[in-house]
Amino acid sequence: MLLPYREEIKNAQVRCRKVDNKGKPVGKANHNPFLDTRRYLVELKDVAVLEYDVNTIAESIYSQINNNVHYMLLLNSIVDHRKLNSSLTHENSFITTKSGKR
Repeated sequence: MLLPYREEIKNAQVRCRKVDNKGKPVGKANHNPFLDTRRYLVELKDVAVLEYDVNTIAESIYSQINNNVHYMLLLNSIVDHRKLNSSLTHENSFITTKSGKR
């Protein structure tokens, strides 16, 4: 995702929810965005790990979607990928139409 940092837009990755000195999450969720006070630690590429509020993160995600609900963000990397033995193989990954076409 992309997030604002000073006068720039930086590549970012949300790492975890911010916790206080007792290990409890900072802020409270609320359906009303004005009352949602959750905070997250976000790693900005080539900068540091900084604190962002949930509304800034959400606004940034929504701003990267166009009117046709297509994401305007390029995939940078896949983290923590695994393939199970029950996963479909390329040979077995198909659909069959009503007319019987594969």
